[in-house]
Amino acid sequence: MTKKVSFKILMFSLFYFVLMIWMINIGIYKDLILLSFMILYYFTSVRQLIAEYKTKMIDPANKIVIHKANMVNLRNNRFLSAYYELQKTLLSIIKISHLN
Repeated sequence: MTKKVSFKILMFSLFYFVLMIWMINIGIYKDLILLSFMILYYFTSVRQLIAEYKTKMIDPANKIVIHKANMVNLRNNRFLSAYYELQKTLLSIIKISHLN
């Protein structure tokens, strides 16, 4: 991977690591389901980022076509559709808990 891609993945990982530590410190650790969703979200997102960048780097001439095809496949995948719904739910839970 290039330095640019590695840096983005590192920053993404660092952001979610800090977010999980912050959630534990403010007491959300009592809700283990939320914490487990955060951990699942963290690992699947990092894996998805790595796969996405590797796919883009396979064929530089057709990287846009390959990337668009991959995004269509991701949206059609049932697991990832449920995963995106989980993301929305998780973000709304975090917003609600942040208001309290």
